Amino acid sequence: MTDTIENQIRKALWECAKGRMSLDAFRAWFVPLSANIEQSGEPQSIELAHHIDGMLAEASSGGWTENELLEELKASCQIQSVR
Repeated sequence: MTDTIENQIRKALWECAKGRMSLDAFRAWFVPLSANIEQSGEPQSIELAHHIDGMLAEASSGGWTENELLEELKASCQIQSVR
């Protein structure tokens, strides 16, 4: 069984939440993925990627700290349930 892109995104966010991946590393992995997300044909993955893109943009324009961004991502993406 193949892993969906949605699950891959959630796993990467979980790695950030646990301190095993920096937000910079997440962004470096996520941005190219999200640029072509519509081609995935996975509606839930597309929705999640757009949501995260919006949060990253809001954090950048709002001057959020790394911790604030991480907390918002964790809360809104429900990554605490990913194992």
